[in-house]
Amino acid sequence: MAKDFRTNQVRSHKIIGSGSSVGSKPSLMIYSASSATDFDGSYEGNMLADVGTDTWLFVSGSPSNRVTFGGDVTISGTIRAEKMIVEIDEATTGSLWVSGSLVVSQSATVYEGLVVNESRGVLPGNDFREVASKAKELVQSGFNPVPHFPARSIKNLNELKDYVSMCKDFGVKQALVIGGSSEPIGNFHSSLQLLETGLFQGFKIGIAGHPEGSPDISDSDLEKAMEDKKPFADYIVTQWLLNPDPINKFISKQSLPVHVGITGPLKITSLIKFANIVGAKNSLNFIKSNATKALDLLRPSDPNDLINKIKGSTNNFHIYTFGSLKETNKWLVKNNYA
Repeated sequence: MAKDFRTNQVRSHKIIGSGSSVGSKPSLMIYSASSATDFDGSYEGNMLADVGTDTWLFVSGSPSNRVTFGGDVTISGTIRAEKMIVEIDEATTGSLWVSGSLVVSQSATVYEGLVVNESRGVLPGNDFREVASKAKELVQSGFNPVPHFPARSIKNLNELKDYVSMCKDFGVKQALVIGGSSEPIGNFHSSLQLLETGLFQGFKIGIAGHPEGSPDISDSDLEKAMEDKKPFADYIVTQWLLNPDPINKFISKQSLPVHVGITGPLKITSLIKFANIVGAKNSLNFIKSNATKALDLLRPSDPNDLINKIKGSTNNFHIYTFGSLKETNKWLVKNNYA
């Protein structure tokens, strides 16, 4: 029987696990001397109690006996946690960065707060190059993408030039120029500043409209900003709304075509959350005071209720999916909109 080889240090180029991990113990095991029961490779009987039969590498540990990596750890496959993934050092806070999708299959409990894309409103990620690249893919697939240019999320003029240039090179024909996040990360404080650069010549330009106001600016300042931006714009895209009255009133005052923002089929809790975020005061009150109508919005065809009440004023709509792309697409197909 092979005996333990004991030494303080080992320098080696390779460590090769020679055993088979299918239906037996892991091919390669790293565990502390306290878990070893002899010098013949034996270990405590319960050490592998929670380890599956398909494990190739096993590293033992416990809450008081952690495995620590001093640098970055790159995983080419999937991270699977039997219990939890937690921040272990309360003295130094860290971040969880997800460049793709964060999927929760059952439920998620947030104790302090969950912030997604905080003050970096460039979609679908935080880098304008990613947005331009996605727009290129859409153009090549025959679509007409409309990248967002959020002023307060663009660092400086050079970054704006790069973003605009990439979109033009990729065949993008439209741009939605908006203010974006409440706090600027660079030199731009308003969408008007972006428009005044003259870089958007050649684009069909959309600007933001707020029939129900905005939590970040007074109604009078909002109206002035709209008038200042109109000479640069081809159309207006509104915040998403549920109440038809302010929409029809807003459209009647505009000299540009208005694309009305509506939601796809969403849960009532999601509607209330997003109404608070965008400052849709009347729509929020509409949800709370018309419980039956609000609950009706859960059905896939219900956005038609709002569409039918405003289609006399406009036939242009901008759908906010809020992550429910698949459900929204089903609704569009079912209602012959796509």
